[in-house]
Amino acid sequence: MRLPAALAITLIVLVLAGCRTPDPVVTPQPEPTSTPLFASDEEALAAAEEAYAAYLAVSDQILAEGGANPERAYQYLTEQMQAKEVEGIQLYIDSGWHSTGMTTFDSLSVQQFASERETAELIVYLCVDVAALRIIDSAGSDVTPPSRPDRVPLEVAFVAEGSASMKIERSDLWSGDDFCS
Repeated sequence: MRLPAALAITLIVLVLAGCRTPDPVVTPQPEPTSTPLFASDEEALAAAEEAYAAYLAVSDQILAEGGANPERAYQYLTEQMQAKEVEGIQLYIDSGWHSTGMTTFDSLSVQQFASERETAELIVYLCVDVAALRIIDSAGSDVTPPSRPDRVPLEVAFVAEGSASMKIERSDLWSGDDFCS
């Protein structure tokens, strides 16, 4: 009884081995239906540069007016940064300060970039120049700290969701080598 069963299994294996199965059908992966929010880091960097310049212009105006209407800057900031902005402006309001001059920046370079269909994250290094920005007290005296550096290295993170409009997510003083010197 064992012999016929073993013979039957061997015959089945031989028959199946002789049968040729068709080549598997290869289904190509579908093409993505949309492109990333930013096609390149250069495109994201340009959007961040535009957003940061607009933010500084509005921020300078708010400080020139003694901290009035800080919500004007909110369109350039995430909710977390909005809270920090209010804290900084509150110091101006409580001290009776206002500012004169303008803040500028340069040396913008990409540290990290990621872009998907609906979101983008960009971290940059940049140099903020506050040499022309003066802090004036309520008596009209310049109270700008004399030891304040004119140029400050920052690491700034931007995010965008659903549109090409970048918002500042964080802005930190760079603790490494000063690349603004």
